[in-house]
Amino acid sequence: MTILHHSHENGNPCKRFVLLINRILAFAIMTIINTFVEISKSSIMTPDIALPALKIGQYDSDDDLIEKVKEDGDIQMRIYKPDNVIVVLGRGSKPETELNIENCLKDGVTV
Repeated sequence: MTILHHSHENGNPCKRFVLLINRILAFAIMTIINTFVEISKSSIMTPDIALPALKIGQYDSDDDLIEKVKEDGDIQMRIYKPDNVIVVLGRGSKPETELNIENCLKDGVTV
């Protein structure tokens, strides 16, 4: 992952500094990503929480992207359009206060 770019030769002190900064930034980004992965595994929001008649499943559609980032450090992104209307909550979300449960149930929205 290249964060900064400088066009001088490898022996140039400025180039070595930029390479060092790139390594430090890449390490910091990987540390942050790994921390979020560990938090998601411990799951602040327990998967499959059952609110009154509403089942909230775990969102695992991007797990392959997370694994790829852990392997090679390259940031990954996926953009897609779901087939149906869905609600995706963050791990720290409070479904009982952030969802309109009755409307989700009435409209058959996947959470």
